[in-house]
Amino acid sequence: MGYTWGCVLLDSPHPAQFASDGGLGLAAGAQAAGLAFTSWMGSFVASLWGQVARLERQAYGALEALEARAAQFHQTQTVNASNII
Repeated sequence: MGYTWGCVLLDSPHPAQFASDGGLGLAAGAQAAGLAFTSWMGSFVASLWGQVARLERQAYGALEALEARAAQFHQTQTVNASNII
């Protein structure tokens, strides 16, 4: 993966500095391309992924609660006497 990123980076305009999100392939590519590598975004991206994971758990919990309430609602439905033949 590093060689692929290295080729992509060699074909792009060369910045004075290159920052990565901490991905190993991208870091290896930057090193292979001879770019100064800085991984300052790693903690920022990690904190965002933490928020994403928390929100995803919250959303799935809400969906599970909704499904449980829908099941309870369907169990409480009674048959209308006028529909009985």
